[in-house]
Amino acid sequence: MAVAALRFLFLTGMRKSGALHLRWKDVEIERGCLRLRASKTGAEVVQFGASAVARLAPMSRVSESPWLFPGSDSMKSLVTIRRVWEAVRHATGLGDVRLHDLRHSFAAMAASDGSSLLATGALLGHKRAETTKC
Repeated sequence: MAVAALRFLFLTGMRKSGALHLRWKDVEIERGCLRLRASKTGAEVVQFGASAVARLAPMSRVSESPWLFPGSDSMKSLVTIRRVWEAVRHATGLGDVRLHDLRHSFAAMAASDGSSLLATGALLGHKRAETTKC
C-alpha cells in the first residue's frame, strides 16, 4: 500500500495527508477526479490524469476497508509511508529530497508542459494564484 500511495502522490501532486485519508467513495475513476469533503483548503474536486487513472483502476479494495490506502488494520487508513520513501530515496540517490518535494516537482512539470499558473494552482488545490507562485 505504501508503494501505491507513493506512486499516487507522484502522479497527482496531492498532499500526503490528503492522499492517505482518501476513501473509495471519494474516487471517480471514470471521470478522473476525487471529490474531497475536507482538505487543507476546504471541499474541492481534484482532477487527475490518465497515468493516475491507470494506477487506480486495477487496484482492488482490501476486504471491506473504505480506505483507498488502508493500513495494517484495514479499517484504518495508512498512517505513514516514511520507510518506503526513505528506501526509494536511498536506492535512487535522491539525497535529502523530502516527500513533499514530489508536490513541487508535480507543479514544475505541469508548468514546463505549458500549464498556466491558474491551471497548475487548480491541480494543486490552491485557492489563490499567489500560493502557486511561491
